[in-house]
Amino acid sequence: MLKKYKLTCILILSLFILTSCSSTSSATDQQKQNDSLVPGYNEQLFRDFLQGKVIAKDKNNDEIRIEDYFGSKTLDSTDEYALYDMNHDGLPELHVRGGISYLVFTVIDKQLVLWHDFTGYDIPLNNGAVLYSRDGAAPKHVDYQYSVFDFYGNETLRIGFSKYSSNDDENYDTYFFNDGDEDVQIASKTDWDKLTRKLLSIKSDKVEWHPIAF
Repeated sequence: MLKKYKLTCILILSLFILTSCSSTSSATDQQKQNDSLVPGYNEQLFRDFLQGKVIAKDKNNDEIRIEDYFGSKTLDSTDEYALYDMNHDGLPELHVRGGISYLVFTVIDKQLVLWHDFTGYDIPLNNGAVLYSRDGAAPKHVDYQYSVFDFYGNETLRIGFSKYSSNDDENYDTYFFNDGDEDVQIASKTDWDKLTRKLLSIKSDKVEWHPIAF
């Protein structure tokens, strides 16, 4: 079992960059088949949404208003937006985050639509993937999840790593890898550190966040 999980982890980690970048070529095939549904870019529409002038639609065609998203027109330092290309088509999507929520929007047929609904613990990475990072309690633990998405914002890959402290302190003593289906215990902190180091080395500095002002 130990050898099996090591091989699985190494193979998946080695495919991170290839999997993320492959969305560009697969997007081209999808575009040919769904020309009317190809995401586009409209900076004015993005700005109108941030100013509360237009609504967006989610994947169930329900309306999303910026004031509903934040709960009020009282903003704080966590309420931000960014324009960043997640699906490698050369056109940036609109990223909006505040508190524990984080949404990404694109434009399809002149309508602002939800590309994907994330959480406040999710971090967009320079390669177009997303890293979920959270410190939890009861017992004390740390969770990392690495996710890859297709051209339209559908998750195509998720792997996770967790570590727990049986004494509920900073001395972690139990480690897990999750391939999307099940948790597999990792033998040691050394192995866990080696595997998670790849995740944590991927930067997110190309995503430039700006404060939102209604």
